[in-house]
Amino acid sequence: MLQPLAILGWLFAAWQFIDGTRWLAVFVPLVLLLVFWVGQAVHACRRAIAIGGAPGGELQLALFLPLALAVFTAFWLLGGRHGSASSTVEAYMEAWESNRPDLALSLFGSAGPQPGSLVAFWDERRSWLTSTIEFKRAIYGPSSGLDPDEPFNSLRVTQTSPTRFDVELVRSETFQTTLLGLVETSGQRTVAIAPVMHIVVVEQPVTGWLPSSIWVVDANSLGGLQGG
Repeated sequence: MLQPLAILGWLFAAWQFIDGTRWLAVFVPLVLLLVFWVGQAVHACRRAIAIGGAPGGELQLALFLPLALAVFTAFWLLGGRHGSASSTVEAYMEAWESNRPDLALSLFGSAGPQPGSLVAFWDERRSWLTSTIEFKRAIYGPSSGLDPDEPFNSLRVTQTSPTRFDVELVRSETFQTTLLGLVETSGQRTVAIAPVMHIVVVEQPVTGWLPSSIWVVDANSLGGLQGG
């Protein structure tokens, strides 16, 4: 009876915490549950052999390992998607690059923009990126790494404060230096060309039986967008 209750309790806690800042709080109980199941299976196998049962339960026990691996993999893939400022900004940039406003809207929390406003903002920024990259590529050449067909390859996201991230358009630059002051050599460095936007994130409480919080994008920090 205790085992089903423990599983239900973990599922409830995972449902409350998995997406937010406390997602790791359900990791230790998950490990304990899996260790308990393995220990229980090992004990049952040894007891069966001790009373004269046929060996072979070890193979069935080994079949449990892929299930445990799948559970852990799913946990790390799904856990904490909005649990930190950087993970939220990373998810926003990935949604913009893949042109998935439906994914980005969930990152704004309860005060997000209208879908049409977000799409228009993305289109304007992408158009500006493409034209600027074309212009700068004509100046700095192909070695700059600027490619209007792959504009997101020339973006750099830098966290400038706990809640602010600056997105910049950058290029590659070759520079000459000396090794130990004797041997001339060259290297590559990244040079900022122009700011693209800055993204501010805020921690938003999540109501429920088990209080938690998530990091969301402040729509008002993106020029041209207004939160609802």
